[in-house]
Amino acid sequence: MKNIKQLWKYLLNPTPEQESSNFITKFIRFLVVLGINVAAVTIAVGIQYCFKNYDLIDIDILPILYKKKYVEQLVSFLITIFIIPIIEELLFRLHLIPQKQNIRISIIILFLYLITELVFISKSTFAISLICSLGAILLLGYIIFKKRINDGIKEVWKNKFRSVFYVTALVFGGVHIMNHKLSITNLIFAPIIVAPQIIMGLNAGYLRIKSGFKWGLLLHVVHNFVFVTIFVYLMNPHFFNFNRNLLIMDYPSNSNPPKNYSLTIDKGKENAFNTYKITPAEISFENTKVKEVFARLANANHAKVIFENQVIENKIINLKFLKNSQEKSTIRNNRHFIISELFKKYNLKANLYVIPEGYWLLTQKVDQKDSMTKALIPDRDEKNKELVTIQVATVEELVDKIEKLYSVNCVALIHNRNKFNFEIPKNDMIALQKLLLGKYNLEFHKMNTKTDCFYISTRND
Repeated sequence: MKNIKQLWKYLLNPTPEQESSNFITKFIRFLVVLGINVAAVTIAVGIQYCFKNYDLIDIDILPILYKKKYVEQLVSFLITIFIIPIIEELLFRLHLIPQKQNIRISIIILFLYLITELVFISKSTFAISLICSLGAILLLGYIIFKKRINDGIKEVWKNKFRSVFYVTALVFGGVHIMNHKLSITNLIFAPIIVAPQIIMGLNAGYLRIKSGFKWGLLLHVVHNFVFVTIFVYLMNPHFFNFNRNLLIMDYPSNSNPPKNYSLTIDKGKENAFNTYKITPAEISFENTKVKEVFARLANANHAKVIFENQVIENKIINLKFLKNSQEKSTIRNNRHFIISELFKKYNLKANLYVIPEGYWLLTQKVDQKDSMTKALIPDRDEKNKELVTIQVATVEELVDKIEKLYSVNCVALIHNRNKFNFEIPKNDMIALQKLLLGKYNLEFHKMNTKTDCFYISTRND
């Protein structure tokens, strides 16, 4: 209770006075502040969800969840928990004790932060060069006049510390509005959107003054860990299951060609009897479609082999491979070598998708390749109020929207970069599946078991 009263009194009238206390006292203070912070932020997040439920605000909860690859998600997760708190604490809290070194580090971090943000939103090389040049000039100016600047900051911090403390927390919270869409409604309700960060900023500032920089940083790290982990688990429970993560790799792996061999690939005959033979010394196909040749060489189910180009998929070929020496080489190595040579001939590449159980797979319905270009958005009526319009979008952008609307993991085995108009139901998965199939000829289904899929496309290089 004593620590709670101390925190309350301090937040009402913050001062720069530090305290000399032992580790146990600091640790107990930290636990009390952490408990209060978690409770207050939980309430703030609950209010956010009420506003979001009534479409008053449009917020993105943890953009890391919508990255396509698990490695990207994991790296973003770790950066959010460990790296970002260090940068933000150095920028927003270190200077609250206005020593020369603290001020210098905070200002340098501020310059680097602003330059990085401006560079990311810049569209041209000239703008990036100009921003970096101005940043270098300002930083040089600080180095030249650092004594005057440091003395001026110390004076202001000494006389106006209460304002400095509040402004620092408000600015810290305010910059987090950039994590969401900058719409009119979001700007109007910005205090609600950034309330969790403002609360955390006030509490971290208190610990920074009373216990030291590392205790404020620890609060920030634990805060991010607690809330990011909860959100990730609620929205994507498979994230923490390392056996249920999407894996994408080039196929086949590098294989060494036999030292002495012969290989011929030429055109086969239409409507002719097809045969194949696979032994350690000989592999041959006669009058066989390219898709079937690949499926047999890769030991893959035909249904799990998807070609971007159906003309090449249905091309009929003759293939004959003979190993003319007694060298030891596995059938697997020979298969991979032949696939690589087949891909070279037809300018193809393949990706192997290891899709976990529970993921949703989006594929193009066979023989309906151009149907999406004919899709038009109909006029809405009373029955279609729950439809969401996605205009001039790629299939990948459609998948991103489905993941956000339905909180599911999706994989699109369609790499078509053309733009289409889509209209999908907002909260009905069965209706979504029927609409995608009936209107856009896209098959969308959930994987009930872990599945391997091959996607063969044209090589770009």
